[in-house]
Amino acid sequence: TVGYACGMQYTYDADGVIVKTVDGGNNWTQIWPASGTIDGLQGIWFTSDQVGFACGWNNYFIKTTDGGATWTPVTVGTGVWYYRDVEFWDASNGIAVAVMNNSSDQAAFITSNGGTTWTPSTTGLATADVMGISSASANIVFAVGTSGNVYKSTDGGKTWKNIGLE
Repeated sequence: TVGYACGMQYTYDADGVIVKTVDGGNNWTQIWPASGTIDGLQGIWFTSDQVGFACGWNNYFIKTTDGGATWTPVTVGTGVWYYRDVEFWDASNGIAVAVMNNSSDQAAFITSNGGTTWTPSTTGLATADVMGISSASANIVFAVGTSGNVYKSTDGGKTWKNIGLE
């Protein structure tokens, strides 16, 4: 019955918000920011009801360990303009995709220790224009981009191949 969602006021680099439901989506409460404003958010993922990550514009990446009551910054990558999505397939292993400061480049960052440290993937997404990611298993990860591009990784996001639409 607990769920989380994030977003921003406009569709481009606007103030962000995280909301939470505890009744299966019937009612939602803003949990972040507690006051003031934060950068716009593009992706959110919880590995449990207490541990979650949110990411978005201006290299903004945060983690909670108390169900969203408080959030702390996480360093994922350098040269990141904004993160498009984050997903974990278990409590330790996950991936985040980002648009880099050189806006024609994209990168994927992988963690195997619950988001404490992140390493860049090695190849395949540089110009993918990824809009979202989804894991089918610990090894199989898909990234969907614009222009009908679908990318597949068979090694947990380390390398990618454009498979188009199958």
